[in-house]
Amino acid sequence: SEVARHEGFKVVRYDADAGGHFALHRDNVTPDAAHRRFALSGNLDGEHEGGHLRFPEFDDADYHPPAGGAIVFSGALLHRAVPVTRGSRYVLLTFLWNSGRPVA
Repeated sequence: SEVARHEGFKVVRYDADAGGHFALHRDNVTPDAAHRRFALSGNLDGEHEGGHLRFPEFDDADYHPPAGGAIVFSGALLHRAVPVTRGSRYVLLTFLWNSGRPVA
């Protein structure tokens, strides 16, 4: 189906000095996020180490698009961002869906 809506874009920074990571989660399990069908995570830089995405229900691989690249995945898929080990990882995030509640 066609994507017709998206949430506002967010720029997120994960810093190695702060152990920047995001614990295992799903993006559409709370009532305010149930409309999310897909997540879009775009890497804005390539000057860091670590910070890869992992999807333990899918496989054991690390996913790390190049600077300017992105990954789109189901909001229902369990995932995490492993700790950044050097530098800062900058990410552009949004969530996509084709119907349901509009976001103000």
